Amino acid sequence: MGKISASLRQNQTPLKEFLIHCAIASAVSVGLTAAFVAVFALVRMNVSLPFAAHQPVTTVLACLAALISAFNVAKKRQKSGLILGVATGGATFLIILILSAIILKLPASEQVIVKLIALISAGGLGGLLGVSKKNKPKKIKAGN
Repeated sequence: MGKISASLRQNQTPLKEFLIHCAIASAVSVGLTAAFVAVFALVRMNVSLPFAAHQPVTTVLACLAALISAFNVAKKRQKSGLILGVATGGATFLIILILSAIILKLPASEQVIVKLIALISAGGLGGLLGVSKKNKPKKIKAGN
C-alpha cells in the first residue's frame, strides 16, 4: 500500500491537487446543505412559516455550507483561496441545481440566478478567509 500511495503522490500535478480539494469541498458543502435543510425541516414542522420564505432560507443555508467548506479546505491548502472558493460555490450550485431538477421536476425560476451569485460569493469569501487564517503551530508541552 505504501508504494501505491507514494506513486500517487508523485503524480500529483497542481491542477489535479486543486480539483481534488475542490471536489472534497463541494461534497462537504452539499452534505452540510442537506444537514442544514433537514434541521430546517424539523424546525419548520413546529413553527408557522410562509411558504414564500422557503427558498430564501434554503439559499442562506446553502451559502453557509459553501462558506464553511471553502474556509476549511482553503485553510488546509493555504493557497488559491479565492479561486478554490468560487469553484466550490459554483460546483455546489451545479450539484444542487441538478439534484433539485431530478427530484422536484420544476422549471427554473429567477431565484436560480440569485442562488448562483450567492453561492459563488459565499464560497469565494470562505476561501479568502481560509487562506488569510494562519495555521498556528501546536505547542508541545515538555514533561515535568
